[in-house]
Amino acid sequence: MSRSDFFADFPVGCLVGGIAGDKAAAFSSVVGVVLAFIMPIMYGVMGFVMGAIGAALYNLFAGWIGGIEIRTEPVARLEISGSAMPLAPSS
Repeated sequence: MSRSDFFADFPVGCLVGGIAGDKAAAFSSVVGVVLAFIMPIMYGVMGFVMGAIGAALYNLFAGWIGGIEIRTEPVARLEISGSAMPLAPSS
């Protein structure tokens, strides 16, 4: 089970458990409702934090080894009836 499955299924499980259980299980419903609102926010925050850590690590290693270089070259264009269409490069 992945983390995203847990985040999606846990609040639903709390709600179902609270509905199916006795009065003591009503707390489970409250937890499920609260988590249904909090978990997407936490998921976004953790995604941002992990993205920031990944970017910092990339910048650190790119400074040491030079990073990634991408070379591009222009594609020839063919004019047909006033519209520009890209030409496939010949091999």
